[in-house]
Amino acid sequence: DRITPAELWQTLIRQPEGTVSLSLADNEIAIALRSGQKPIGLLHLRRSTGDLTPAERNLLTLMAGPIATALENTALYREIQEARDHFRTILDNLHDEVMVVDRQQIITDVNTPFLQNRGLRREEVIGQPCSQVLQQSSGCCRDIDCPCPEEVWRTGQPLRRRHVPCQKADGTAYVVDITTLPLRDDQGEMVGAVHVLHDVTAEWELESTLATVRELGRSLVLSRDQDEIARLVVDTAERVLDFEWCDLWLVEGDHLRLLASAGQIAQGLSLLPLDGEQGITVAVARSGQAIYLPDVRRDERYINGRPEARSELCVPLTVQGRVLGVLNAESPQPDAFDHTERQILATLADQAALALENARLYQQVAQAEREWAATFDAIADGISIHDTDFRIVRANRALAERLGRSAEELIGQTCYRLFHQTDAPIPECPHAQALVTGQPHTVEIEEPALGGTFRVSAYPLTDETGQLIGSVHIFQDITLQKQFQDRLIQTEKLAALGRLAASLAHEINNPLQALRSGLGLLLKGAQDEKQQQYLQVADREVERLIDITTRMLNFYRPSAERQREPLDVNEALDEVLTLTGKQLQHKGVALVRRLEPDLPLVEAVSDQLRQVFLNIVLNALDAMPQGGTLTVASGVNRDAGEVRVSFTDTGNGIPAENIPRIFEPLFSTKPRGTGLGLAISYGIIERHGGRIEVQSQVGQGSTFTIVLPAASSSGQ
Repeated sequence: DRITPAELWQTLIRQPEGTVSLSLADNEIAIALRSGQKPIGLLHLRRSTGDLTPAERNLLTLMAGPIATALENTALYREIQEARDHFRTILDNLHDEVMVVDRQQIITDVNTPFLQNRGLRREEVIGQPCSQVLQQSSGCCRDIDCPCPEEVWRTGQPLRRRHVPCQKADGTAYVVDITTLPLRDDQGEMVGAVHVLHDVTAEWELESTLATVRELGRSLVLSRDQDEIARLVVDTAERVLDFEWCDLWLVEGDHLRLLASAGQIAQGLSLLPLDGEQGITVAVARSGQAIYLPDVRRDERYINGRPEARSELCVPLTVQGRVLGVLNAESPQPDAFDHTERQILATLADQAALALENARLYQQVAQAEREWAATFDAIADGISIHDTDFRIVRANRALAERLGRSAEELIGQTCYRLFHQTDAPIPECPHAQALVTGQPHTVEIEEPALGGTFRVSAYPLTDETGQLIGSVHIFQDITLQKQFQDRLIQTEKLAALGRLAASLAHEINNPLQALRSGLGLLLKGAQDEKQQQYLQVADREVERLIDITTRMLNFYRPSAERQREPLDVNEALDEVLTLTGKQLQHKGVALVRRLEPDLPLVEAVSDQLRQVFLNIVLNALDAMPQGGTLTVASGVNRDAGEVRVSFTDTGNGIPAENIPRIFEPLFSTKPRGTGLGLAISYGIIERHGGRIEVQSQVGQGSTFTIVLPAASSSGQ
């Protein structure tokens, strides 16, 4: 019976380890083919005629080893070839380009994407220096930053170079990241390097786009003008997106207004009514939702303002749910805007909305600031704002002008040094009181720096949390008010003294009348000349006392005056100066007349006004006992409707402490003065609606100025 090869194989492998062959017959032998101790095959020979000799059997046994080795190598080669083909398939199906170089930077392998992008064949690349191949198609190996294998071999670490510009065989530009990896043998020794070129064009374009958008954001933050913002947005959209036309619309009332446009402006479209039935832009403005039309011809709402347009993308400009406008882009290509581009346009719209809202709010704040500043500076009272360190942080124009500086110069100065020239707050400082109590505080202060008397009020200033951060000062000039109060007090004092004087005059006048009658009788009966002289002196003194009491009574009873009539002041002055001319000449006083012609008339009682002029001239004579100069001038202030008459002497002058009292009844510095002349004059002028102003300096003279309302502007 014949034994099959399978049965021989099973019989052989069941033999003890080391059995090489089985002798089946004289003409047949089976020899195991082994790789090491592992059987991998069977050599089976049978001679059809004759027997196998021992030498032939030994020869066949010796041949089994090489045959097994050859079979094993063939299997290993097949496995390696299959693995290489598998690896090649993987490399060629990668999207990345792969290039392998040896230590001399000679290319030993590349994958198909590398060859396809460069339009090269494998045989044109293998064996070439990598720099020669890469320089023809990329920016790699053109500068010292190239991640060449030397750097990899020196550090033993992978290197990466980002955003290397490349160009395909058809001229298309693209951008890659190049990673260089060390290539090692089984012993870990570096034998070369692998360059992996990863296409990052999309990421690079997106990053560039985002950088442009971020730059737009920075520009928009600094912009406060709506037209400028709109122009920045559409220009940026034109740079980063692939379209032909872009418009930015702003909601104004019941319509949309075109603010800016890139490309051809749609025909006849600059205003769109929001209540219209057509227009994708209008629909977006009303709904607040973005609309994308891959083909505008399929949507009846589209207004054919651009006949070439095929696709349109509209996104709303919204802030807190409120639609401010619409950003619209159109392209002549159908379905021209991918998802990324739609997101970018939405981002631009959000930035535009925030910038436009900020611009609107800024304009409102700026307008409010201008109005507040105008109001702040229009107030006649001085106003300043002080912080808790007593430093001025703001001041209005009135205060700055009072101090003879600009408002900017006051900022940062301490209030106590500026106003009081002290190194610390004054005890009555209203700012300090307001900071301590948290309540408004008001004081009246003489402010030499401001030139007058001021009512200063400090009002606490708090922030939004209620924290005290300073105070607001209001400087109210009450100098004239204080003067008016002083004059009012003076008037009341004069009235009281007048009533007292009148009462005294009335009580004194009756005994004086009796004395006058008695003296008259005595004079008639006196025979002795010496007695007559004494009685005459007594009679004159009594007459003088009666005259004084009469004048007191007249001073208190002004109602007895006559009706006022239009009066030429210059004529009244001429009469008085003519009357006193001899006295002036006798006293050695030179008279200077400076009377302005064509003065307006005044409503006055002529005798009373002449009496005032006469009193002042006589007082001037008394003030110049050694002679001097009296200058009498008249003039008009037409803006104020006033006639002014001044009397200037070069006499002794009046001490400053006496000036407030010179119009008091019975006050006099002259030895024989009654103290009634100026008091009566003051009352007469006051009843005529005028005033008397006094300027005097001891040793240099005095000026009395009478101011009366002109007839054309005076009342009753």
